[in-house]
Amino acid sequence: MLHADPTNPRDQTLVSNLRSLFDPTVNQLLLLDWLTYHNLPFNLVNSERFRRLLLYNNPSLREEQIPSDRTLVNLLTSEYNRASQEVRVLLRKARSMVHFTFDGWTSRQNASFLGINAHFIDRDWKQWRILLALPALRNRHTGAVLADEVADTICAFDLQDRIGYYTLDNAANNDTAMEALAAEFDFDKDERRIRCAPHFLNLAVRAMMYGSKSDNFNELLAHWGDKDFMTEEDEQRQLSDAINELGKDDDDFGTPSMEEDLELETAPENSQEQCQVPEIINAEEMDTYQTLSLEEWKVIAAVQKILQPFKVALKQLQGEGIAGKRSTSGGFDEYFQVVEMLLDHLELVAQGVLIEENDDHVMEEVHLFDDMDAKTRRLLKIYIKLGWKKLNCYYGKLTSTAYVAAVVFHPCKKWRTLEQLWNQLPSRQTSEWRKTYEENLTRVWEEKYKNMAHGVACSAVSATESNSALDY
Repeated sequence: MLHADPTNPRDQTLVSNLRSLFDPTVNQLLLLDWLTYHNLPFNLVNSERFRRLLLYNNPSLREEQIPSDRTLVNLLTSEYNRASQEVRVLLRKARSMVHFTFDGWTSRQNASFLGINAHFIDRDWKQWRILLALPALRNRHTGAVLADEVADTICAFDLQDRIGYYTLDNAANNDTAMEALAAEFDFDKDERRIRCAPHFLNLAVRAMMYGSKSDNFNELLAHWGDKDFMTEEDEQRQLSDAINELGKDDDDFGTPSMEEDLELETAPENSQEQCQVPEIINAEEMDTYQTLSLEEWKVIAAVQKILQPFKVALKQLQGEGIAGKRSTSGGFDEYFQVVEMLLDHLELVAQGVLIEENDDHVMEEVHLFDDMDAKTRRLLKIYIKLGWKKLNCYYGKLTSTAYVAAVVFHPCKKWRTLEQLWNQLPSRQTSEWRKTYEENLTRVWEEKYKNMAHGVACSAVSATESNSALDY
């Protein structure tokens, strides 16, 4: 193809340089990188047309130097093992404990995988997030199965003595998985469990919109002590049936995104003219469908206003916890304040009052239930308090010392933020919450960090300094 003359010294030099610049091993690695990055099938390299393209673009490439799909699979395994050794060394030298997140994912072809990530601070104070394993889940997604996969990964990287905290969603199988992991590695499952805030906010909104199978309507009324909500027995029964029919369990493996629950999109005026009616729908019967009344649109507008703070809170609390990557990083130091704000918000809207910003950027009260009939107001109050009940339930589960540590060690917050937030709550006033958390923080420091070798860059911390560090 080069039309080189083998007797010409210049052409000989050109051909020699081309052959020396081309490395078949690097070519295989580049092919592997391309296939894996774009999630392409490995048998693509067996295509005759693809091989002709490679040979045409590189005259120095020989047919036998083009790898087969099996060669690339073996190369991928080899590269994974090589990288695993480097990751293992990096993990062992981490300054912090190694924290974990894991969650399941199912493809469109119903192939399920479990992603297991490690989070830590390295010797240079750089924050890392590394995907340690992505095992296929061929059995049911039970907590025991998840725990086995996570435990195998922890042992494979020799992290049994470096286990930190687990950040998970609130599915029931994760509860079971934490129990199994705590039993195997000997730690407190409640202390080491960090709950995904966007997920439990989603569950609170779902409870507010659809109710929950676990909620008994009469028990809810008895709990709130407000029989005025539903005075007719038939209405109570119908609403209870609707809640049980529409509600879904919290332990769904895949939960719809928060934005799907929060956003009510309106179609353009001409969208119905542009879109044809599907054949399964009888177009002649569509005229018999009832349109939303003005009163129903008022309910939709009220629900949008009620859910707006949840949308803002979700965007504030989601993220990787890495400052600078986005406007919000999802730090634990914001959990308590955001949930308290949302609980206060729901308590107000249950009374028909909403605080929102007007066009002049001034906060004002809005009366939600104006121009609504008594039955609509009762229904809205019930569903609002269902959301409050679910959110308060998960607020009570935020007991890990890690949440408090994030606030206490924040230079702009410290203990005074928690005191301002909790001293007004009767449940906190009757318990010595600060003393309890101080003891827990001291215990975590002494057990996990005090004797950890940090290298030359880290100076030793005396016992006096460790005690004074908690005096905020």
